[in-house]
Amino acid sequence: MYQEMNKHQLPLVITLPTADLKFKEKSELLFKYNFLQLTNNSPGMVCDLTDKNYNGWDMSAFENQDDLFIEELQKSDENYETSLYEWCNALVNSFGFPNKNEGKTKHFFHIFKNIDYGSTCQKRLFCIRSKSLQNKIITIGSLFIEPNKQLAGIYNIGTVKDVNIRKKGTARYLSNYLTYTICKKELNLKYCTLQSSPAAFHMYQQLNFKTVGYWGMFVNLENLHFIAKYVINVLKPWMKITGIRELSNKMNLVLLGGWFIGVHAATVYLFYETIKYFYL
Repeated sequence: MYQEMNKHQLPLVITLPTADLKFKEKSELLFKYNFLQLTNNSPGMVCDLTDKNYNGWDMSAFENQDDLFIEELQKSDENYETSLYEWCNALVNSFGFPNKNEGKTKHFFHIFKNIDYGSTCQKRLFCIRSKSLQNKIITIGSLFIEPNKQLAGIYNIGTVKDVNIRKKGTARYLSNYLTYTICKKELNLKYCTLQSSPAAFHMYQQLNFKTVGYWGMFVNLENLHFIAKYVINVLKPWMKITGIRELSNKMNLVLLGGWFIGVHAATVYLFYETIKYFYL
């Protein structure tokens, strides 16, 4: 998997629970292997589907419109490859991966094509399509179901980056559909879990998810844009000296920014003094 991710230049993401007694030790090991800690406050959340007061989000606005509709992808369908490729393309777009020659889309397509998914499988893929956009996929999501544990995890919730599509609540509707309609009503599970981004936290709270802990997110540096890699490589010596690891902290960014500017200012000064000594 790691080699395949590198092949297509995809950042490899690892998450760790911050409550882990060995979190610092593990994060240092990841830093050693070129993983950068982006945050340590990504909420892990769970929805108790056995709560009698939980009846899901009001879907009437979605159900009473004629443009958008929810679809589940089935690997048993004759044209499943076409739908899966479009789903993977929406995944790449919504999470902001650069996609030169659709390399990232092909990577995810290769992964999902080689697993079983569908309404009778542990892995299930969903999307929202728009009739007015020629049935284009605009929002995606997936479930990984563990029937023996009576729970399911929600993954890959995302909406394509289009100003005409975003801010319509489709991620909320799909999240609610997966949680209430599929996990609670259809599968009769007890719990639904997810790892939220800070931006989506309040949305999931409104869908009855509760925070049960926080996770640190680490991204592999080798496959980032060359400018990002250059900046981080300049900063890494200072990060080693100071012990700064998390980049979501504003003060850490200020300190690292000062180091970055200072290194380049010193480089320019030394270059100027060298030129002046030999040529001026």
